[in-house]
This record gives sequence, C-alpha cells and structure tokens, in this order.
Amino acid sequence: MLKPFEKRGEMDQGILRFTWYSLILLAKGYAIALLVGTPIGFMLGLSKAFTKTFSGKSTTR
Repeated sequence: MLKPFEKRGEMDQGILRFTWYSLILLAKGYAIALLVGTPIGFMLGLSKAFTKTFSGKSTTR
C-alpha cells in the first residue's frame, strides 16, 4: 500500500513528492494573485480615473 509513495529511483519519485510539488505551485500562484490583485482592487475602488482606465466602456457619472 505504501509503494506508490516512496522514491524508487531518479525517474520514479513517488506520488507524494509530486502532490507536494503541485501544492507548492498552487500556493505560489495564490500568493502572486494576492500581491497583484489586492492593490489593483483597492485602486479600482478608490480612483475613478483608474476605474475608467480599466473599464471597457466610458462612464459619465
């Protein structure tokens, strides 16, 4: 039962290692999105000029 989880050679790293690698990539992606998206979201909420820049249509209000 534990055979798929162990490292059996250079080309067979085991499923646990690849699962861990996938979770690390997922965490890095979420961190980048958080660091980029949060300031952009604040700017979109606070600045009408910034909102118009990223809006596809023009607003007159």
